[in-house]
Amino acid sequence: MMTSSAAGGSLGLYEEFSVLGTPTRRIAVADESGELPPVPHGFTWRPLSERPVAELRAQAADYRHMAEVAATLTVMAAFFRVAVRLEALAGQREREETRGALRTEAP
Repeated sequence: MMTSSAAGGSLGLYEEFSVLGTPTRRIAVADESGELPPVPHGFTWRPLSERPVAELRAQAADYRHMAEVAATLTVMAAFFRVAVRLEALAGQREREETRGALRTEAP
């Protein structure tokens, strides 16, 4: 396995992708140093902030559903925390897109 680091050492949520470019559904948070968990050779981490708002909201809904059917409180809380972070990221992206659209419309 190889160690990965976040682009520019930035904090944030990252999603793991396989060699073929498909999401593995593994999500990680970059620490203060920008380090991410090791990945198998050929796998990559991509910032969730690059995903469209609709995809982030859909994934948040998936994690909320997984939290509802989780077998233990620990797993339920973990899934719920991921859902909340995804929803917050979607809201942030939506605000950024709205501000960008308003700037382009301004005379």
